[in-house]
Amino acid sequence: MSYSQLLEQIENQLPTTNKPVYVGFSGGLDSSLLLHAVCDVLDNHRVVAIHCNHGISPDADQWQKFCEHQAQKLKIQLVVERLHFPNGFSEVEGRDARNKVFSSHMQEGALLYWGIMQMTRLKQSFFASFGVLAHGASQESLQRETLSEARLYAL
Repeated sequence: MSYSQLLEQIENQLPTTNKPVYVGFSGGLDSSLLLHAVCDVLDNHRVVAIHCNHGISPDADQWQKFCEHQAQKLKIQLVVERLHFPNGFSEVEGRDARNKVFSSHMQEGALLYWGIMQMTRLKQSFFASFGVLAHGASQESLQRETLSEARLYAL
Protein backbone atom coordinates (compact mmCIF):
# COMPACT_ATOMS: atom_id res chain seq x y z
CA MET A 1 0.00 0.00 0.00
CA SER A 2 1.35 3.42 -0.92
CA TYR A 3 0.84 6.56 1.12
CA SER A 4 -1.59 7.90 -1.49
CA GLN A 5 -3.59 4.65 -1.24
CA LEU A 6 -3.73 5.04 2.54
CA LEU A 7 -4.99 8.62 2.13
CA GLU A 8 -7.60 7.43 -0.34
CA GLN A 9 -8.71 4.67 2.04
CA ILE A 10 -9.12 7.19 4.85
CA GLU A 11 -11.04 9.60 2.61
CA ASN A 12 -13.41 6.83 1.52
CA GLN A 13 -14.16 5.83 5.12
CA LEU A 14 -14.94 9.29 6.47
CA PRO A 15 -18.51 10.21 7.28
CA THR A 16 -20.04 13.24 5.61
CA THR A 17 -20.59 14.92 8.98
CA ASN A 18 -18.11 17.33 10.52
CA LYS A 19 -17.66 15.24 13.66
CA PRO A 20 -14.16 14.84 15.01
CA VAL A 21 -12.11 11.87 13.88
CA TYR A 22 -10.15 10.17 16.65
CA VAL A 23 -6.78 8.49 16.35
CA GLY A 24 -5.41 6.12 18.98
CA PHE A 25 -1.88 7.51 19.32
CA SER A 26 0.81 5.58 21.16
CA GLY A 27 3.67 7.53 19.59
CA GLY A 28 5.00 4.43 17.84
CA LEU A 29 5.60 4.13 14.11
CA ASP A 30 2.17 2.81 13.16
CA SER A 31 0.11 5.35 15.05
CA SER A 32 2.45 8.21 14.04
CA LEU A 33 2.06 7.36 10.38
CA LEU A 34 -1.69 6.98 10.75
CA LEU A 35 -2.01 10.28 12.62
CA HIS A 36 -0.07 12.14 9.92
CA ALA A 37 -2.21 10.53 7.22
CA VAL A 38 -5.47 11.49 8.94
CA CYS A 39 -4.13 15.07 9.34
CA ASP A 40 -3.27 15.13 5.63
CA VAL A 41 -6.86 14.20 4.76
CA LEU A 42 -8.75 16.33 7.32
CA ASP A 43 -8.58 19.83 8.66
CA ASN A 44 -6.52 19.52 11.82
CA HIS A 45 -9.30 21.00 13.97
CA ARG A 46 -11.30 17.79 13.32
CA VAL A 47 -8.51 15.46 14.46
CA VAL A 48 -8.32 14.34 18.08
CA ALA A 49 -5.47 12.06 19.14
CA ILE A 50 -5.95 9.90 22.22
CA HIS A 51 -2.88 8.67 24.11
CA CYS A 52 -3.17 6.10 26.89
CA ASN A 53 -0.18 6.12 29.22
CA HIS A 54 -0.18 2.58 30.62
CA GLY A 55 2.72 3.42 32.93
CA ILE A 56 4.17 -0.08 32.55
CA SER A 57 7.32 0.95 30.70
CA PRO A 58 10.06 3.00 32.35
CA ASP A 59 9.83 5.16 29.20
CA ALA A 60 6.05 5.71 29.44
CA ASP A 61 6.39 9.37 30.40
CA GLN A 62 8.83 9.98 27.53
CA TRP A 63 6.32 8.43 25.10
CA GLN A 64 3.65 10.75 26.47
CA LYS A 65 5.92 13.78 26.03
CA PHE A 66 6.66 12.70 22.47
CA CYS A 67 2.90 12.48 21.77
CA GLU A 68 2.34 15.90 23.31
CA HIS A 69 5.11 17.37 21.15
CA GLN A 70 3.71 15.79 17.97
CA ALA A 71 0.19 17.02 18.71
CA GLN A 72 1.50 20.52 19.27
CA LYS A 73 3.49 20.37 16.05
CA LEU A 74 0.46 19.14 14.08
CA LYS A 75 -1.82 21.65 15.84
CA ILE A 76 -4.33 19.01 16.89
CA GLN A 77 -6.10 18.24 20.13
CA LEU A 78 -4.52 15.51 22.26
CA VAL A 79 -6.31 13.69 25.07
CA VAL A 80 -3.98 11.94 27.53
CA GLU A 81 -5.18 9.42 30.07
CA ARG A 82 -2.92 7.70 32.59
CA LEU A 83 -4.14 4.17 33.22
CA HIS A 84 -3.76 2.39 36.55
CA PHE A 85 -3.54 -1.34 37.16
CA PRO A 86 -3.64 -1.96 40.92
CA ASN A 87 -3.64 -5.76 40.43
CA GLY A 88 -0.83 -5.73 37.87
CA PHE A 89 -0.94 -5.27 34.11
CA SER A 90 -2.28 -7.83 31.66
CA GLU A 91 -2.92 -7.47 27.93
CA VAL A 92 -6.64 -8.03 28.44
CA GLU A 93 -6.90 -5.40 31.19
CA GLY A 94 -4.78 -3.00 29.14
CA ARG A 95 -6.99 -3.41 26.07
CA ASP A 96 -10.18 -3.05 28.12
CA ALA A 97 -8.89 0.09 29.85
CA ARG A 98 -7.80 1.60 26.53
CA ASN A 99 -11.20 0.88 24.97
CA LYS A 100 -12.95 2.56 27.93
CA VAL A 101 -10.78 5.63 27.44
CA PHE A 102 -11.57 5.74 23.73
CA SER A 103 -15.31 5.39 24.24
CA SER A 104 -15.41 7.91 27.11
CA HIS A 105 -13.93 10.68 24.94
CA MET A 106 -15.65 10.01 21.63
CA GLN A 107 -18.91 11.41 20.36
CA GLU A 108 -21.59 8.93 19.36
CA GLY A 109 -21.19 7.85 15.75
CA ALA A 110 -17.60 9.11 15.59
CA LEU A 111 -14.73 7.20 14.02
CA LEU A 112 -11.56 5.94 15.68
CA TYR A 113 -8.45 5.03 13.73
CA TRP A 114 -6.04 2.85 15.64
CA GLY A 115 -2.54 2.43 14.23
CA ILE A 116 -1.92 -1.28 13.98
CA MET A 117 -0.78 -1.19 10.40
CA GLN A 118 2.76 -2.59 10.29
CA MET A 119 3.54 -0.95 6.95
CA THR A 120 7.29 -1.29 6.43
CA ARG A 121 7.94 0.31 3.05
CA LEU A 122 5.33 2.99 3.52
CA LYS A 123 6.73 3.90 6.93
CA GLN A 124 10.29 3.98 5.66
CA SER A 125 9.49 6.31 2.77
CA PHE A 126 7.11 8.48 4.81
CA PHE A 127 9.47 9.11 7.69
CA ALA A 128 12.49 9.40 5.42
CA SER A 129 10.71 12.16 3.49
CA PHE A 130 10.39 14.12 6.74
CA GLY A 131 13.85 13.13 7.96
CA VAL A 132 12.47 11.69 11.19
CA LEU A 133 11.70 8.43 12.87
CA ALA A 134 9.00 8.05 15.46
CA HIS A 135 10.16 7.81 19.06
CA GLY A 136 12.11 4.62 19.65
CA ALA A 137 12.17 3.58 16.00
CA SER A 138 15.16 2.05 14.28
CA GLN A 139 15.83 0.84 10.76
CA GLU A 140 16.09 -2.67 12.20
CA SER A 141 12.60 -2.49 13.70
CA LEU A 142 11.23 -1.13 10.43
CA GLN A 143 12.66 -4.06 8.48
CA ARG A 144 11.05 -6.68 10.74
CA GLU A 145 7.52 -5.50 10.05
CA THR A 146 5.15 -6.66 7.35
CA LEU A 147 2.63 -4.90 5.15
CA SER A 148 -1.06 -4.87 6.02
CA GLU A 149 -3.86 -2.30 6.13
CA ALA A 150 -5.04 0.28 8.62
CA ARG A 151 -8.04 -0.65 10.68
CA LEU A 152 -11.00 1.58 11.26
CA TYR A 153 -13.25 1.26 14.26
CA ALA A 154 -16.62 2.97 14.45
CA LEU A 155 -17.91 3.46 17.98
